[in-house]
This record gives sequence, C-alpha cells and structure tokens, in this order.
Amino acid sequence: MKFEKLRVFLESLQQDYSIPSCECRIIKNNEVIFDCKEGDYDENKKFYFIYSMTKIITAVSAMKLVEQGKLSLCDNVEKYLPQFSELTVNNGEKIWKAKNKLTVENLLSMQGGFDYNINSEQIKNAIKNNPNASTQEIAVAISKMPLLFEPGENFSYSLCYDILGAIIEKASGMRFGEYLKKEIFEPLEMKDTTFDINDVPTEKIVPHYRYNNDKGCAEELPKSNVFVFSPVYESGGAGIISTFDDYCKFVSAISSGGVSENGYVLLEKESIDEITKIRMNDKILSTYFRYPAWGCHYGFSVRVLFDKTKCETPAPIGCFELTGAAGSYAVFDVENNISIVYFQHIKDVVDVPEFVHHKIRDLAYEELLK
Repeated sequence: MKFEKLRVFLESLQQDYSIPSCECRIIKNNEVIFDCKEGDYDENKKFYFIYSMTKIITAVSAMKLVEQGKLSLCDNVEKYLPQFSELTVNNGEKIWKAKNKLTVENLLSMQGGFDYNINSEQIKNAIKNNPNASTQEIAVAISKMPLLFEPGENFSYSLCYDILGAIIEKASGMRFGEYLKKEIFEPLEMKDTTFDINDVPTEKIVPHYRYNNDKGCAEELPKSNVFVFSPVYESGGAGIISTFDDYCKFVSAISSGGVSENGYVLLEKESIDEITKIRMNDKILSTYFRYPAWGCHYGFSVRVLFDKTKCETPAPIGCFELTGAAGSYAVFDVENNISIVYFQHIKDVVDVPEFVHHKIRDLAYEELLK
C-alpha cells in the first residue's frame, strides 16, 4: 500500500491550511503500514499538548475501574464527591435545584449538564484561594457552576471529564496521574506521557501555534496549556502532554481489541463496546448539529460512525474517533484492527475536523479497502 493520495494531501497542508508541521501514521495488525512527517517537522521536538485527546485515556481509566469493581457507571457522583448532591440548573429563564442525580455515565457521555467555561467565577475563585488547587478542589469548584439542563436529558461538550479525574482518584485511592501511570502508561511503555510540564524539556515541545483568521497566518503561542488551572492540576479533559509515538501505542492497543502489542490487556472488549454504545437519542443528537451530518453519535469521549446515509465515507460503521484543540486526531477501528493517528500543533484552523481529519480518514480507507 502506497497511500500516495494521502501523502500528497499531507504535503499540501502547510500551504493550503497554514499547518506548520504534521505527523500521520496508519497501523494495521500492529504493523506500521504508513508513516509520514511533513512541513517544518523537527525530530528533536516531540512533545505535544494533546488537549481533548486526553479524554479517551480518562474514559479507559474509568472503564478499568469498572472492570476492577471499584466504580460503576450508574454510581451517583455524590458517592465520591458529596458536593455534587446540591446541583442547580439554570436554563436562562429560571434556576432550580436539580431533580436528577448526576451519574458517572452522565459524565462519560457528556450529558452532565455542564459547560466548558474555563474562566468561570467558580474556577477563578478556587485558584485565587489556592494557586496550587488540586484536581479535587477544581472538581468542587465545578460543582458550584449551574447546569444547563437536568443530568441525562441533553448533551453538552463540557468539563465532565475534569470531574471524572477527581472521581478516579477517589475510586482508585491514588492520584489521577499515578493511576494512569500504573494502569496505562507504564504497561504500554508510554515513557513520554505526563500531566506535569516540568517532566518535559521546554526545548523539546513542538512549536505551539494558533491560526489568526484575520491575518491568514499561524502565530506562535506560549508553550503552556490553558486547561491546566494550577501547577498540580491534572485535567481529565485536556491536561496530558504526550508524543506521537506514545499516543500511537495507546490507539493501537484499543484498536487491537484492548490488547497491546506486548500482550498487556489494556481493556476488555466488552468495555470498549460500552465506550462506543449509542447513548444519544434522536432529540439529544439533534442538539449537536455536526454529529448527524457526520453520521456520528457521541459515546464515551469519542464520536462513533453509525449512519452512512448522511455522509459519504469509505470508513466502516463502528469505527470511532476524537480530536484535540490543537488539531490532533485519531481513528480506532477495532473490527479491522486499524489505527489512524494524526498530530499537528496549531489551534483554530477553520473546519479542521471536516476538511482535514475526515479527508485523512477517507483517503486512508480508500487505499485500505482496495
């Protein structure tokens, strides 16, 4: 397989989309069958802020706790974090005490009712009171934010996974990052994956950019992550720093039915099925306009392809994907044991999921299905 169309497309990204550099890899049956690095790629700079690509790692860690009998999807969040027993809802017209209990499943499926306001007064006050606010302290601050709707009754991409990080700490009896290290990073030999920027030599971070739509060019950003609210905060939604090679190991293990190349059972196949299970009814799905257009629903941290009548793609039903704020992207295909991983490090490039990510996926499958 030569993947020439895909290679040409990746070569065009710097000129056509002002994406300074990128990496893309396709793995099938644990064998790398395509590997490409384009633009101003520098092999000496390998660390990325993976932002929301953190979420699938958080979801996997939650499902591991379910497998271990330490957590249940139907558990009420207040079992672990009592402050969540007093949630309020503000629909813009009135405020009331939430009638529905917030569950772990609600958080995993983004049906908790929260928003993604990282500059909320509640979070600001927590940091003001303690500049080294912990994962637990930030979760408590989020509990004070009014919900947009009753838990379980709608969908909102939000801070749900930041709350999950605190729950994982309570359920595991370990700091969130330590649990991930023990159960995921070390067994998969992900030696360059961490929450702590102090673990990463600054000079080895891939240049971090934002696309300026007014000027039509990329502008370099500080090498920092706005979703990390304090030096010790471990964000389950967007806090991990990793490398392309490390993340490929994680994606490949999931796409191999939960078993890594070195034989480690990262997750049981039944748990992967839970991650991809349809939990959005038609009413909820309609509130997030892009998903129906892409033939996707939202499972636990991932978009799952389930209806190809609304989109043209050679990708198979059941494959799932997620993206990060700086443009990283991964496709998991458990049925065919295929992984597609793409990393860039630039925010705010217009319509990257549709015109870059899905183009990469579709060009890959055009070749894979020959």
